[in-house]
Amino acid sequence: MISRLLEFKHKCVPEQLGFIPDIYKAAKKYNITDYIVNFANTCSFPSKKLWSVIVNRNIKATEETWWLYRISCDNDFYMFRHIHSAIKPHKAWTIAQQFPELRASAKYVIDLCSVVRYEDEHLLCDKCGKFFLNIVEHLLVSCDFIQDKRDDLWQDIINVNPIQFSVFMDSLSAHEFTTTILSCNTSYELGNDELTFFSKICVRHVEKICRGFQN
Repeated sequence: MISRLLEFKHKCVPEQLGFIPDIYKAAKKYNITDYIVNFANTCSFPSKKLWSVIVNRNIKATEETWWLYRISCDNDFYMFRHIHSAIKPHKAWTIAQQFPELRASAKYVIDLCSVVRYEDEHLLCDKCGKFFLNIVEHLLVSCDFIQDKRDDLWQDIINVNPIQFSVFMDSLSAHEFTTTILSCNTSYELGNDELTFFSKICVRHVEKICRGFQN
């Protein structure tokens, strides 16, 4: 099979039938052809366990590179790529798995992440009279109509240990605060329990704030 792969690689045969073209295309796509060439030259190949690690690592790296490229080329994904920048389950889903009672709220957050965006022109909020470019950012940061629900959010954030975390959250720009809350995650180093608590806060309050504005 190795010889047939190399024949196909170097165009030594006019046509290669069967699964060889598919194998070579997959190897080329995930940048593992060098291992095949090296085996043909030296008869040395990684162990089965190591080969599995190499293949999985290269597939993950390739898919993530293409995924990041796709979302970086479309301005409609500007918010999304700041909310969720890696190919892995959104934090809201992992919280929903741990706490089934939050599944509906988690789905609400996920759906919101896929549609939230900045408008081309300022819009007027008919509830508080302020202008905004991003409705979710407006609700999480500045809308007076739901100030009480935003106060509830901050009360829970203050309860996350250490106390410096709430100072960190307060120091974020409106955009950074919004993307952090929608990601249900944070770049601030929290312990596992505190991060879970914070993620639950985000899942619960995003839906409460948005639905409170709609009612």
